[in-house]
Amino acid sequence: MIRKLFTKAIFTLALLFITNITSANGLLENQRQQLSRMLNEIGQINEHITQIDSDLKGMNNKIAKLENLDKLSWIERRRIVKLTEEKSTLNSKRMDYYQQLMDLQNTTHQVSSGMLDGISQI
Repeated sequence: MIRKLFTKAIFTLALLFITNITSANGLLENQRQQLSRMLNEIGQINEHITQIDSDLKGMNNKIAKLENLDKLSWIERRRIVKLTEEKSTLNSKRMDYYQQLMDLQNTTHQVSSGMLDGISQI
């Protein structure tokens, strides 16, 4: 009789343990997918920032060439103003991307910390 109760208790504990492992595995898989999505977004944002940096470098070169001319015509001065306005717009976009990047990195850190906590509790 006691042996049957003991066997049932162990069986019940084993079922609970298996259920907990299955549940934890599902949770970890969801967190892994979320982390993967965020890392892909970080990569895309980095690509945007790299493209903007390249565009800014090109604009700086154009502005420098125009400023090195001896006598600037009004068209050349106007071109410098337009390039400077475009640089300003690109710098604003760049700052927005950096803010998104920081937010994503913080969220990624939180998710990865949660995954480590989840793994340590299994």
